[in-house]
Amino acid sequence: MSEVITEQELQAEIAALRAEAKAVRKENPEARGRAGHPAQGDVVFAAEMNW
Repeated sequence: MSEVITEQELQAEIAALRAEAKAVRKENPEARGRAGHPAQGDVVFAAEMNW
């Protein structure tokens, strides 16, 4: 049996998830700044590789 979720419940859950994500980013600002960016050593290593 499936539970029906209202739009209001979904909006509340979205707000809670956004608040949690904001708290995590505040706790660990490095995680946000470096996500998706290679470390300097990785760039040097890749430049020196002969594929």
